[in-house]
Amino acid sequence: MIAFSAMFSSAFRANAQTRFYLGGDAGINLVGTFDEDNHVASLMLSPELGFQIGKRWMVGSKLTFNAMTSSKDEVSVTVGNTTISSDEALLVAGINPYVRYKCLDIRRFGFWLEGSAEFNKMLTSDDDIGATTVGLGVVPMLTYEPTKHIVLYSSLNLLSFGCTYTIVDTSDPTVPNEFYNVGFNVNASNIVKLGDISVGLLYKF
Repeated sequence: MIAFSAMFSSAFRANAQTRFYLGGDAGINLVGTFDEDNHVASLMLSPELGFQIGKRWMVGSKLTFNAMTSSKDEVSVTVGNTTISSDEALLVAGINPYVRYKCLDIRRFGFWLEGSAEFNKMLTSDDDIGATTVGLGVVPMLTYEPTKHIVLYSSLNLLSFGCTYTIVDTSDPTVPNEFYNVGFNVNASNIVKLGDISVGLLYKF
């Protein structure tokens, strides 16, 4: 173990352009009504960490955690053609390792291709239904570096390609137990819709 640590440290020092980075998303949402005691609350956490190797490679992973609960109505999430719902609470957790390659560099802007894998698990509080999803995907990205430590990025999901395989755990005979999805997501009409654009932030040490 000591020898391995020393070898890793030597390799890390030998590549002075290797930099560790952190980032991610977080959010809290509460929807309710004044005339009735009815509300839906959700909590989302998605930390991201990795290494930038040289100027053209990034290797890292995202962790996803999304919890939803409701006082009266059902909470639900759609997986493929199946909607998974619960009367009380629903949890989605997963991990998404990825590799990014910078194809084009113009001043502070960069155009990247990201290849990623995903593993997501969906659970309900009443254990009536759940799902497990695994998949692979490729998505282009744009980055902007205002400083040497901060990177702003946006994934162009409208030009993505992916394949997923889902296993549904349920005793309901009307719900399919497994299904897959393969294809491109090309939709030029989404380019000018600001609601479809998300911007993330990374901090490089």
